Amino acid sequence: MKRVVLTAAAAVLVLPLVGLVIGYFTLQQLANADNLVRRLEEQFNLRAEVMESHVSLGFPTRLEISGLTLAPRDESVEKGIPQSERPPLQSIASFDFIALDLRTFPLLAQQFVIENISIERPSIEMEVFADGTTTFDELIKPAPTAKTPSPGKPKQPSGNGEELGVVKASELPLPVILGTLSVEDANILAKVAKSNTTVQVSRCIIHLTDVDIDPKALLDHNSANLEMSAWIGVDSVEKNTRYLDLSFDGSGAVQPFDPESGELSPSLSAQVTVRKDSWIDTLPLLDDMEELLRQLEDFGVNLDSVRLRGDFSEDTSASFNASRKNLKMTSDFMIPIDENFIVLEEGSWVNAGKNDHDFFVTFIASERLTRRAEDEVDKFLRAQMGDGPAGPIKTALFRSVKQGDFLVLRFNSKGDLGDPEVAALTPFGDVGGLLNLPDKTVDEITRQADKLLEGLFGK
Repeated sequence: MKRVVLTAAAAVLVLPLVGLVIGYFTLQQLANADNLVRRLEEQFNLRAEVMESHVSLGFPTRLEISGLTLAPRDESVEKGIPQSERPPLQSIASFDFIALDLRTFPLLAQQFVIENISIERPSIEMEVFADGTTTFDELIKPAPTAKTPSPGKPKQPSGNGEELGVVKASELPLPVILGTLSVEDANILAKVAKSNTTVQVSRCIIHLTDVDIDPKALLDHNSANLEMSAWIGVDSVEKNTRYLDLSFDGSGAVQPFDPESGELSPSLSAQVTVRKDSWIDTLPLLDDMEELLRQLEDFGVNLDSVRLRGDFSEDTSASFNASRKNLKMTSDFMIPIDENFIVLEEGSWVNAGKNDHDFFVTFIASERLTRRAEDEVDKFLRAQMGDGPAGPIKTALFRSVKQGDFLVLRFNSKGDLGDPEVAALTPFGDVGGLLNLPDKTVDEITRQADKLLEGLFGK
């Protein structure tokens, strides 16, 4: 009887250890560089290369991968050629280092439960199509099945995103519960085909925490928390010029899958702080706004020195909702330039893929600039009309364009981002009917006002 008890006790101790060893060696085999490449290519529509990988047993157990590169699927994948014998690839994405921390005890049952993922120095270069999809999406769609024709050539996107595959939550084998996904020093270059612009994201740091995805219950389990920081630059390829540089950090909430369709379609609700080392310059919208402001010279106001571009003079904040197709402001975004402000109003939106937008923009002049504008209008009116009617006319002119002590002008910009339709929304009103003035004076002021309104306020 004593021997049976000892044997049972030994089994309780030894069997889990055996399971742990089997699980470890199974993971070690899976982590072999060639096996990793094969499994990635069996799962996704891509070609992969891995320089090195290994597993270290501990608490947690860690799988480390160095030099992972992803490229369009090609003939060497279809023919099953070992990666050491393949021709050079045309990389779309590369990752210097990836570490997966796995819970050790589930290895007893040969189950692989990931606690944390760390990704260092990823680099992605992709094209953005009109529907918001990208060439990177082509890589992560499911691999072709035996029923899918495979001519031995990499499939080329049509250029509108319609041929790109869709990843669905139903393809996940198990619910995903992940402590942290960290991305350090990411660099992304996105070429937006329709607007002929590039968006460059550098020095990007992303921390996703509390990742909770259950493919069978996406309404309640389809979320992650986000913290991020990055530098973003936007360039016009056609004009060979930079539109803006933004340095920011912020946080938000991510919904990875569309809960109705189950498709991978990340949406983000975020709040960010844009740092004062950011700057904005030469946007077509600002060009048009400055041209409209210059027409205030018809009332004697010289605003040539007003800058609607340059360095941000202080930190500023904003919130927005973003998806593949659209970015929409959920708060006013106040851009401080010198002493003045440009405000991108709440509700403004942009669809970069379709090269479309609808912005409501407010220019808020400083107190100093407002006083200068009032003085110049006053001098102009007195020169045209004399001291008597000049004061009431000036008061009427500024009644609709001042809020408190500030000159405030609103604009709307929509359509093509490179060639926007810009209109001023701030009205002056009927200048000619303000006072019972001599006909000649009324005609002159009305002519000047109409000329201004036609160019500046779209009357």
